Amino acid sequence: MKVVICSLLKFPEGDAGAIRQKKIAMMLKDIGHKVCVVGLGKYTGKKILQYEGIPYLSLRIFGEKKWSKIRSYLFYWIHLKKFLVAENPDIIIMDDMGLSCTIFLKKFCASRNIILIHDSVEWYSPEQFKYGKFSIRYLRKDILNRFLIDKHFRVIAISRYLYDYYSSKGIKCAYIPIVITEKDLCEEKHTSEDKIAYTYAGQPGKKDFLDVIVHAFSLLSDKDLEKIRINIVGCSEEQVLNSGIDKGYLEKLKNSIIFYGRVPHDKVIEILKKTDFTIMMRQSDQRYAKAGFPTKVVESLSNSTPVICNISSDLGDFLKDEYNALIVDDFDEYTLYKTLKRSINSTYSERRTFCENAFITAKSKFLYKYYINVLNALIEDKE
Repeated sequence: MKVVICSLLKFPEGDAGAIRQKKIAMMLKDIGHKVCVVGLGKYTGKKILQYEGIPYLSLRIFGEKKWSKIRSYLFYWIHLKKFLVAENPDIIIMDDMGLSCTIFLKKFCASRNIILIHDSVEWYSPEQFKYGKFSIRYLRKDILNRFLIDKHFRVIAISRYLYDYYSSKGIKCAYIPIVITEKDLCEEKHTSEDKIAYTYAGQPGKKDFLDVIVHAFSLLSDKDLEKIRINIVGCSEEQVLNSGIDKGYLEKLKNSIIFYGRVPHDKVIEILKKTDFTIMMRQSDQRYAKAGFPTKVVESLSNSTPVICNISSDLGDFLKDEYNALIVDDFDEYTLYKTLKRSINSTYSERRTFCENAFITAKSKFLYKYYINVLNALIEDKE
């Protein structure tokens, strides 16, 4: 069958969402479907190009000015409709494309008997936004998940939380977490016996609580701080300070902490090769943490790096304390501090074993080939 995956993402060079689209496209190709990804990446001259064997088209309007970008979003659905009419697909897969595009696709697919699938990857919590439940982004996502996604859709759910929610509404649903390919796996490690390296990658204050992490590290003694290196990837020291973290905490950690800012993905992988533990803390009781699935955890495991974290989303199904992770029992800085002490007191041999187990977990649990039949069953379901 002919499948179109459409979104407002910058495929193929975009973020985690674009990477997920690529994996889904690869799964569909392996099943035997003809796939094309339509997004808002760099201008392609209205031509279908290829990215690692995946055909894709950008509907971005030519021009670098802000107005061109705005027009690309405003008129996306019009250009998308022209493409879909010409292609006449059997299946359309969409992520969060906004309310107007979702309504258009819902009507378009119903009128043409096209299978419409929503790839559901998140559901915000009001606590994430300045104006809480009155924030536009929160309201838009809430309306999408509660009301627009109905039995006209089939759903790919990234978490058990979303799977259970949509299934309870009688919607055909498949559970597919973050998935990887064999090429994403890396066993190469260059860790040190003398220094334990920790890496945090992300942005403070959105999903992860970097303040809890920084505060926990600051509780360590000077003797312990001499044994460690803390890599902060994805944000600068200025951004961390602007997020509300007191300068005094960073001052105590100044000899142990390195800020990398935003770096290319290849650089992140190089840092992970020298990392003993990645670290992440999320408020597991909030809906965003239940509904999502942390991409960074799977990337860490696939690069042979165990994780220090509390349990959120479905991580409890994949992480085991002192096997491929060190689990933080509660969401607070003192409990994290005690877990950091466990990591510092571990032997080099134990840490190497954790790394090996992290790789084993990634290879045995997250390769996309394990979920191909799940996706195919969702498509082939005739009931």
